[in-house]
Amino acid sequence: MTSIVLTPNTPMVTPSADPLSFLASLATEQRKSLVTKTVVTKADLAVSPSLFLKALFLKHCPHHSLPQRPQPADFVSPNEIYDMEVSKAVRTCDLEKMRALHRQDMSFDACNRFGESIIHMACRRGDVKIIKFLIEEAQVRVDVRDDFGRSICHDAAWTTKPNFDVMDVLLTVVPPAFWVTEDKRGHTPFDYVRREHWGHWLKYLRAKQPVIARKFSLVF
Repeated sequence: MTSIVLTPNTPMVTPSADPLSFLASLATEQRKSLVTKTVVTKADLAVSPSLFLKALFLKHCPHHSLPQRPQPADFVSPNEIYDMEVSKAVRTCDLEKMRALHRQDMSFDACNRFGESIIHMACRRGDVKIIKFLIEEAQVRVDVRDDFGRSICHDAAWTTKPNFDVMDVLLTVVPPAFWVTEDKRGHTPFDYVRREHWGHWLKYLRAKQPVIARKFSLVF
């Protein structure tokens, strides 16, 4: 996967700058047509979704650097190892079973030995009902990372096709910095989306731009 690293010497953009123009100057090596789109826009030819989010961050947080690649000490994982009955209910998207286990005080704030939490698993599987249950009813932590530094945003992006419903939920609850924070490989969540889906994700992110920009501005 081709990636572009924004170094400390990368020019910072002013709040009035156009993020797409900024990214177009960085992403000349990414100018490949997206064959799955009927209409290919200038933005599609110039940037990846990951770079688009980095530009929004730089635009709305002009006095902050992009989050650095996390160190192992920065990773947050649940302390409890999850029960296999809970794991099976999540893997099979059995919401009624999960509610029954929750009523029995079974913990959904748990992970496996690699730090992959229950909600990591759910985001990778992409069932929005399960994810809403975990966040709204079980009230699990959403600021978790596995041993590789991946947040639940990474898992939600790493799917065979875009799942906008899941992203809608995560945008409301996940700390804004997580959308531009790298894992141990140096990849942000949207570095994992398939290249043929860039156009679809850019359209989605442009539609969500006011929400994302407001979150960046409020936190940083």
